[in-house]
Amino acid sequence: MLISPPFLHPERTGASHPDEDATFVDEAMPNVVAYHGLSGNFPISYHLGWHGGRHIGANLDGKIVPVRAIADGVLCYRRDPTPKPDDDDDALKSHPLNYRGLWTDDGVVVLKHTTEIGEGLRVTFYSLYAHLSELKLTAQPGERVYRKDVLGRAGAISGQTHRIHFEIIADEDNLRRLMPGPFDAYDPAKAHGRSTGVWGDIYFHVPAGQPVYRRNPREIEPQDYTLRATDTLEGIALRFGTTVDVLARLNHATHQRYRPEMSYEQWFDYQRSHVDTFYAGPHLRIMQVPQRYDTTVSATEDTAPPGRSEGVHQAVSEVWVV
Repeated sequence: MLISPPFLHPERTGASHPDEDATFVDEAMPNVVAYHGLSGNFPISYHLGWHGGRHIGANLDGKIVPVRAIADGVLCYRRDPTPKPDDDDDALKSHPLNYRGLWTDDGVVVLKHTTEIGEGLRVTFYSLYAHLSELKLTAQPGERVYRKDVLGRAGAISGQTHRIHFEIIADEDNLRRLMPGPFDAYDPAKAHGRSTGVWGDIYFHVPAGQPVYRRNPREIEPQDYTLRATDTLEGIALRFGTTVDVLARLNHATHQRYRPEMSYEQWFDYQRSHVDTFYAGPHLRIMQVPQRYDTTVSATEDTAPPGRSEGVHQAVSEVWVV
């Protein structure tokens, strides 16, 4: 799952180098506190009270940016903000959101996110965006929301504008899956760590010339292949990135129909010996082979650093190597 900050700089798409990721996130989530400098922090706020999130500002380099979803998810809850009664002084003074004469917006969005962090290891967490002065999303509870979707406009907290309360929430079971260390006895000097959770980026080195496939080559989609007198089973298998056993399985019905008394190797030799004869029918000239997706790693790609653009790179959600 890709996760991004709730505020995104209008002129920056991300860090130019992995080492700058933390700086990029810090700049996109500027911490702001109230006028007395005490509230809005995590985990302890004003009067030493528990505060489960942070107050962050929407003003990035002088530009007010919208509040965005941090990841794909499902809308759990939305509350449109209460209108501020600016045209009625009495109503404003007595309004509960105008505590101590300082207005606080109460628009809220809560999203549910579920993702895998390892094989068979799923976690669920929630993101909360509070003190919005306007909601812009059209989704209703139960509907999908996608990363970077605009949720609304940052509002006021204690009279100070363009800020929100942002919070990530997970129950203990999901926290244990995410971070077992704080809950369970764990000595990194004596343990190898767990193998189920995957963090950060994973790179695989694929040598130059290695065939890759857009689909699982084990999920075979057959195609016709016209035999040549010089073909061998091993050569055909190599050409189509498969094995002799797979070829035998694909052609089992034809083999059993015409020469069940022969082994598959004998049947293949029989086919090949008749491909140039005048009476060779389709059952002798044609055999089934797997669909081949001719994509190979070039030498240029092989020498390019992982994640960089010097070579010819194509973003795919899934790639298969045999």
